[in-house]
Amino acid sequence: MGLCSVERVLYQKRFGFRELKSATVLVQRIEPPLLWAPFRPLFGHVKVETDLTDTVIVRSEHMTIPSEAGFAHLVNKRSHTESLSDEIAPNVVQSCHSGCPTQHLCLHHTETTVQYDPGDVPSEQPIVGEGLSVVCNGEIYNHKDIKAESNAQLTNDGSDCAAIIHAFINSGYNLREACANLDGVFAFVMADKNNIYIGRDPLGVRPLFYGFSGSGALIIGSEVKCTEQLCDRLDFFPPGCCAVVPIHGRTRSIAVQHYYSIPCIADRFLSIPNAQTLIKDILIKSVEKRLMGNRQFGFMLSGGLDSSLIASIATKFLSKKPIAFSVGFEDSPDLESARTVAEYLNIPHDVLVITPEECLKVVPEVIYALETFDPLIIRCGIAHYLLCKHIAKTSDVKVLLSGEGADELFGSYAYMQRAPNAFHLHKEILRRLTHLHQYDVLRFIDLVARLPPAYKLIPMKLEKFILRSAFDGWLPDEVLWRSKEGFAEALGKTDLGDIVHQHASTLISEKLFSERADRFPDRTPETPEEYWYRQIFEDTFHYGKVGPLVHTKVY
Repeated sequence: MGLCSVERVLYQKRFGFRELKSATVLVQRIEPPLLWAPFRPLFGHVKVETDLTDTVIVRSEHMTIPSEAGFAHLVNKRSHTESLSDEIAPNVVQSCHSGCPTQHLCLHHTETTVQYDPGDVPSEQPIVGEGLSVVCNGEIYNHKDIKAESNAQLTNDGSDCAAIIHAFINSGYNLREACANLDGVFAFVMADKNNIYIGRDPLGVRPLFYGFSGSGALIIGSEVKCTEQLCDRLDFFPPGCCAVVPIHGRTRSIAVQHYYSIPCIADRFLSIPNAQTLIKDILIKSVEKRLMGNRQFGFMLSGGLDSSLIASIATKFLSKKPIAFSVGFEDSPDLESARTVAEYLNIPHDVLVITPEECLKVVPEVIYALETFDPLIIRCGIAHYLLCKHIAKTSDVKVLLSGEGADELFGSYAYMQRAPNAFHLHKEILRRLTHLHQYDVLRFIDLVARLPPAYKLIPMKLEKFILRSAFDGWLPDEVLWRSKEGFAEALGKTDLGDIVHQHASTLISEKLFSERADRFPDRTPETPEEYWYRQIFEDTFHYGKVGPLVHTKVY
């Protein structure tokens, strides 16, 4: 699932075919005639090759728009963009407008459905009822419990995301309390006749951005690529936060409220044996509740501790064998470890062998998909990107689990293990967790964040010792007690980081690099590799319009 839609036209024209994610757009129209202006150059007859699961419409409710401006109408599977005449457009508007509580709003959503149980009623969004409409990119794991406490009558109530409206009503229309009661990953926009309600999951697993157009329209989306062209400035909606925005107001700001923050005080009275028991119990429950549905599950199995452990836990609860997927160069040490784990768990294993040339070729696509120029994120994202494309083309897997995030939680990165003392390690872990957008086992994070820092920095012990010892016997010893290798480094005997750095050095001349501060005065690249990434990013996005981006130095 996703938020936003305008990029489907814009980026087809600008870059040709790209794989496009599901999306939705919400627009608050304060000055309707002006708002439409940015859309005008986007329309026309453009062939689009996509796998949309629903029809996406970008349009205005105002019937005074000239026919040459048209309406962008993207049809699933047949996939084309066309201008609609004034005779057809009102019908399209009417069909899209169904359920929207106000003429000032457009709520629309495209969905990749994860079917839960046989017999479940198929759901579509927006979800409507009790004077509220909501679109959500996410999954609500405790939706059945929330719905059981509510008497609200909704259309499309079969969706787990309908729990957002139920939680809001159950809380007495208190948005902070409602968000705090949602157990899941989500980015949602809800509306009634007076307000827009925005919420994002505690760790920001599901992305969310917002901005204002020159006319004052509020635009919200789940990707930079689909919103930044329409905004003067685009900002991240922070994790663990919510906001209420009056529909008829003219403010160009949003008052954000926190409903969750990561615990920063360690529990000094928690013993190692008790910590091991809690780690094991909570992690098992956290994995189990993510196995909703009867779809084919898969695992990104790197061969390291974290992904192997998640696979081991999940296979104990799944009736249908999941598929393990691994990626690496021909000489990758992690591939052998991944094969060992797959054989131990007796699950199918699909190995994608890649080459350095393939990695270099997709760098622009990775930057486009990840919407960042952060060198560490891009390095790690290259192989993941290639593997995900392979999975999409060769399997019916729709739910993919991985072990991302454990290194941040347990401070197992090499530089963290060199911390001068436990206090400094704890401080760095908390800093890293503020950027942890890929790992959402919230109770597990709460627990590990409260562990005494000394438990994560035990002299003469392997990193993540307390996690490894908690799951003794769940994996082969050669995997459970194998020291950590960085994902990019473990792709093969030759470090992917070195490959990319050397390639960038051939592209960025010494003269060009010496003038880097003139071209990039803010966050000036420090290596040719960083320069290359930044150059690609700014050829695709408007850096000055996007709020602070995560940026990690690579040493």
